[in-house]
Order: sequence, then C-alpha cells, then structure tokens
Amino acid sequence: MDILQPCVTFNHLNTYPWYRERIYKLEETDYKPDNLMKALEKSYEAYFKDEKIPLGVFFQEERPSYEDQLPQLKNSPLRDQPVVSPDLTELFGEFK
Repeated sequence: MDILQPCVTFNHLNTYPWYRERIYKLEETDYKPDNLMKALEKSYEAYFKDEKIPLGVFFQEERPSYEDQLPQLKNSPLRDQPVVSPDLTELFGEFK
C-alpha cells in the first residue's frame, strides 16, 4: 500500500492540483489485476516512466485465508473447543 498525500505546509510542488492532473483509476481502464509482474510494472509507472499515477487494486489473488488453513479450526472456533490440560508431572520430574 502506498499512500500519496500532499503536504500543504512544506511541499509546494506536489499540491492537490498536481496530484489531480496525474492520477487515474485502474478500474476505469482495461487493466486486470491478475498478473503479479504486470502489477509490479504498473506500480513503478509513475516513478520510472514519469507517467500518470495509477490508483486502485494492482494485484489480486484468490486463495484460502489463514484461518481456513488451520486444521484446529476446521470443526469449530477455538473458543468453542474444550481446554485440555496436559499432565506435566513427568516433565517436571526431569528438573528435580
């Protein structure tokens, strides 16, 4: 995520009008955010090609969430699962 925000106090070059002239929304073009390499190229467009500044989603990939990948949460959330206290007497016996 890159936040572009004019500093009206110290930066008199990159003002609100300066940004308005240079930005464009990716969703208003035929750009599709399904290719990582194209997304990287698009993100560098304004910095290295001195072109307009694209705004929007550069890359999007459908994949399982972190929670969906945890087998512990497959049947129910952790708060609904019983707390099992292990027997640690054997372990503590090693430290006598």
